[in-house]
Amino acid sequence: MAKIDKIKEQFYFSNKQLKDMTKIFLMDMKKGLAGKKSPLKMISSYTDICDKNKLGTFMAFDLGGSNFRVMIIKLLGKGKTKEIFSYKKSIPQQCMEQDKDVLFGFMADTVKKAVKKAGIKKNMNIKAGFTFSFPVEQKAIDRGYLIKWTKGFTTKEVKGHNIIDLMNTALKQKGLDNISVNALVNDTVGTQVAESYKDKNTSIGIILGTGSNACYTESTKNINEKNRQGYDREHMIINMEWGNFDKARRNIYDERLDRLTPNPGHQYLEKMVSGMYLGEIYRLVLLDLVTLGDILSENDPKIFQKKYSLSSSQVSDIEKDISRSLTGVSNVLKTLGITQTKILDRKKMKEIAGFISDRAANMVAIGISAVIGKIDPKVKKKHTIAIDGSVYEKYHKFPDKIRKGLKNILKEKAKKIKLVLSKDGSGKGAALISAAVV
Repeated sequence: MAKIDKIKEQFYFSNKQLKDMTKIFLMDMKKGLAGKKSPLKMISSYTDICDKNKLGTFMAFDLGGSNFRVMIIKLLGKGKTKEIFSYKKSIPQQCMEQDKDVLFGFMADTVKKAVKKAGIKKNMNIKAGFTFSFPVEQKAIDRGYLIKWTKGFTTKEVKGHNIIDLMNTALKQKGLDNISVNALVNDTVGTQVAESYKDKNTSIGIILGTGSNACYTESTKNINEKNRQGYDREHMIINMEWGNFDKARRNIYDERLDRLTPNPGHQYLEKMVSGMYLGEIYRLVLLDLVTLGDILSENDPKIFQKKYSLSSSQVSDIEKDISRSLTGVSNVLKTLGITQTKILDRKKMKEIAGFISDRAANMVAIGISAVIGKIDPKVKKKHTIAIDGSVYEKYHKFPDKIRKGLKNILKEKAKKIKLVLSKDGSGKGAALISAAVV
């Protein structure tokens, strides 16, 4: 068997393996909900879907993997919203690595610039929802404490502090006394809430971007009592933190990747599916094959030794290339300084991209199927899955790959599941949840 076929086997799921892994995923969900040890944190969000008739102007702050965004949303009632302003800045590396004052100071400065650009006056008091896309132990809608950083962040002095208090303190220090955060929201929760505002069948929210996570609506009675104290609604959205699921079979490339990350031993599922890591897995496979002379044999393997030198978007470009001579693959290789390649090698590179993204989509399908199995075991109802993030939106045919995985697991029942791109849903959802608190 050729080396590339052996590697492909390491990324392959049979239908039986897909179904078995779905059952294991569901078991970990139930353990987490019951307060037992589980890689799935199953964190209470202390919120549910929001009143469609709420009116007013609200802000949303969104700290994702690589950007900080400020949005101003107007609620028009009857399930309608209007984004009246949006401002985004890339997060400098030092903000991801230094102390809390640097990170939260940067975010407050960004809010100040956005407020000025939007023409918000000092006498306009505006509440904001804060989408904080990291694992948080949430005690109430306005109290949440960082469990651990992900997505390359290592900012110091944040653990043990209420994220909302840190943000509101930073806003006051910048003279923004009229702006205050009243709701802490995970990005998946925001995504689900935003879509459910339009579609009552929305039962799951997913982020597939720099990182990956999911949430879903659970009956409050099924949640461990200590994680629902003071909450009196019938349903609550649960932030699963599914990126930490650790039961899926890992191969040598997953192990190598894990050792190179700032958080080895954690976020195993995220490292299989998210935009931060798909390009790196691809690079590690290429490095192996080039070193063995099985592909691009005329090139120095050192070309592929630089960490994160291939992005997920480049892997997508490789996979979607349908030109006769695979010029798209050639163009990606030129960015690495490789100008002369054989068509057979380019075909192999396209094949590798395909089986890496197939596995990623299958892992997402496993997670979705497990959640559906929890809330609707016989799949009697229609389910809308709200998904946001660059991998879902931009990676070549990724939604189709997820649908294929769902069909392999759920057979005909998969027809009742609708995948929807909820563009910028996390920010809109944060504003909606902020409105629900007022």
